[in-house]
Amino acid sequence: MLRLILLLGSVGSCWAQKQLLVFPRIVEERTAMGNFVLRINDEITLNLEGSRVLADNLLFVTKQHDGHHYKMIDTARIQEHLYYDSHQQSSVFVTHEDGALLVKGIINHKLRIKPLLESERSSDGRVLHSIIEAEEIWTSYKDALPYKSTMSTTRQNRIYTPRFVREFVVEVHIISDERHQKYFRRDIDLIEYLSIMLNAVNRIFVDMTGPAISFKLVGITRSRNDTFASPFLDTVVVHETLERLVDYTSANGILKHSDLVYLITGANLASLRNRMKAYVLRVKKKEKKTKHV
Repeated sequence: MLRLILLLGSVGSCWAQKQLLVFPRIVEERTAMGNFVLRINDEITLNLEGSRVLADNLLFVTKQHDGHHYKMIDTARIQEHLYYDSHQQSSVFVTHEDGALLVKGIINHKLRIKPLLESERSSDGRVLHSIIEAEEIWTSYKDALPYKSTMSTTRQNRIYTPRFVREFVVEVHIISDERHQKYFRRDIDLIEYLSIMLNAVNRIFVDMTGPAISFKLVGITRSRNDTFASPFLDTVVVHETLERLVDYTSANGILKHSDLVYLITGANLASLRNRMKAYVLRVKKKEKKTKHV
């Protein structure tokens, strides 16, 4: 049996405070494993290793007013540019453009980096990058809506027999709503952004055992028509939106291809003390009916 968590998070929970300009460079070339050392500045050096957080074939859905448009994306070329540093908890996307190094992503729990493509290059051709310090926002699940079972304990124990697994890969489908997706000109830009984000999440769980847990991005929905949203003035009402999200994911088959659905929004959230809420559903394999947890 799968456990599906429907999450709603606001990207407004983190904002830039300070900016530092740097010219990153590779100081130790790639090894046979593809690892290399990246020097950000005098204080920050990353020992980067390759990551794999994407399904080999990623389902990409564009939700328009006239319906859903589907395509499968071969992620091999995307994944070869995704890296992490286990000591710094870094998650970065590293590419070369016209011979110049470009780095974007998460340096650590406070610092983010992105290239400034319109800025003047250094004397040796390096691209100027911006490091921003982001405010840490701690979220809690203490207000997550609880599951109220309608089954007896005996029946639950008979149906849900626990089993031990050494490793569990959580297959994730992320929905980027109207207000969030508008900041990404191309589909590939959104894919790279979400890959960096999920790669960082994996760093948090890297030391967990019994079972080991990792996350894999199997699908993305770029929503240009948020029929699942419950708007109020300039906000999204969280409880009603999550209720509608349950119906939307069930009706559109997302439950069949993922363990977890994450809705990321660019809107402010209404009726919240925290910036994140969750529904947990119990979903039987090959069964369309879902129950709130």
